[in-house]
Amino acid sequence: MRTFSSIAVVVLGAALSVAIATGAAAKKRAPTGRIAGVVHVSGHIPARTPLDRRADPFCAQHRQLSAAVIADGGKLRDVFVGIATGQISGSNGSTASARATAPATITQTGCMYQPRVIGVLPGQAIAISNGDATLHNVHAYDQKRTLFNLAQPPRSPAVTRHAPKKAGEIVILKCDVHPWMRAYAVVTDNPHFAVTGEGGTFSIDHVPPGTYRIEAWHPVLGKQTAQVKVRAGKTAHLELTFKAK
Repeated sequence: MRTFSSIAVVVLGAALSVAIATGAAAKKRAPTGRIAGVVHVSGHIPARTPLDRRADPFCAQHRQLSAAVIADGGKLRDVFVGIATGQISGSNGSTASARATAPATITQTGCMYQPRVIGVLPGQAIAISNGDATLHNVHAYDQKRTLFNLAQPPRSPAVTRHAPKKAGEIVILKCDVHPWMRAYAVVTDNPHFAVTGEGGTFSIDHVPPGTYRIEAWHPVLGKQTAQVKVRAGKTAHLELTFKAK
């Protein structure tokens, strides 16, 4: 037979569990906003020309154009757009968890890196796969040194390495066998980022309310910054313009 004190302990424990669960659920359901917009480019953009890839019979089968600056009607692709380092905690629930634990993936296909630009969290795994029937090598370096340089024959396992632990670094991937191949991984301390695709558009979801500095980076045209205010349940619209020389 339970005593009054034991029943009280059980009831108190149940109440505490409910309170903790309710608090966790409330925290998880904290309202967020969204940042969406378009990145433009002005100035003279050289026409994209066919790459000379005759040295590799496999690559020669896949016609590709030069990829220094890719724009669709003045809208710029391959731009990393994100909340600047040091502006916000990287621990925003499932968004941060998913990006921190799942590898960022890049595939070599048609003798090009796809995607060309990605964002990664510090220490996050980056998996590079060879989808081509030809030899590639994955040569990764930052602005100062080589990080790794590995051959990758056809049908070989993905090359998986971890991003630098310092936010703000940019890892450059190239193939020494095919010098036109380049990809870039931007290391940021929070999961609130996107990369512009066709039409120069981007969308960053699940952003806590606040005023933030936004950084946009392009491999050729450099960096732009802007400020945006995010409100719960609202979309903050942002337009940026890079100038081509």
